[in-house]
Amino acid sequence: MVIHKERYEQVLNNWLLSKKSHIKEQSYIKYYNIIKNNIVPVLGKYKVNRITQDILDTYFQSKEIKKLSLSSQNTIYYIIKSSLNNKNISFNNYNIKKPKSKIIYLTNTEEKILLDYINNNINLNNLGILICLYTGIRIGEVCALRWEDIDFINNTISIKRTSQRISNIDGNSLKKTKIIVTTPKSTNSIQTIPVNSSIMSILKDNYANNNYYILTGSNTPKDTRVYEKYFENLLRKCNLRKINFHSLRHTFATRCIESELM
Repeated sequence: MVIHKERYEQVLNNWLLSKKSHIKEQSYIKYYNIIKNNIVPVLGKYKVNRITQDILDTYFQSKEIKKLSLSSQNTIYYIIKSSLNNKNISFNNYNIKKPKSKIIYLTNTEEKILLDYINNNINLNNLGILICLYTGIRIGEVCALRWEDIDFINNTISIKRTSQRISNIDGNSLKKTKIIVTTPKSTNSIQTIPVNSSIMSILKDNYANNNYYILTGSNTPKDTRVYEKYFENLLRKCNLRKINFHSLRHTFATRCIESELM
């Protein structure tokens, strides 16, 4: 319950505390940083009953907010609307809709060049890219993939977890960020994917300890940022245009459509 004479900073702190046990750690960190860096410095000093439509209009139209990513703007919108819970304020104008971006994927020729290089230079990093090209899984999912997730009998890969680097808000830690492994992005992402026998054969040849992460050959997951950089350098080695790692997922989907598998 919002007490209208409280300062908004306290309301935000209470709101965040109420969310903590219901959301993933990465979501909590995201909300914490947005509140600390983008909301409290401007709106935190106001008492709740003093926050008006005009104040919010000015806030959402400010250069400081407009320069943020659309994702961050939408998160700010969600936090303020949820925490204020003020029926006298209209939030209809603040919901930021992300424009549809062009889907980028490897052409058949580009994919062949990349696959030829990978097949002639098999290592743990290239193995992960091969898996992504033939399954369409996300970068966080392949970085969190363990050998125990590979079923060599039924030729399947099970997606059970994802990895990502997040801010470390532990005041006692010297590290500003940390890597966490959690359940995938959505319940639909927890799945078992069939994989063709030729890829399974390559995986079998490189099999290690069942508990090891595939990309590192150890108990430590691969850093997604480091892996993105590796992929960027790999494209350069193959004289291919620069695309982001997620384009491998689009490439898989495109090949499926072309093969009438979807």
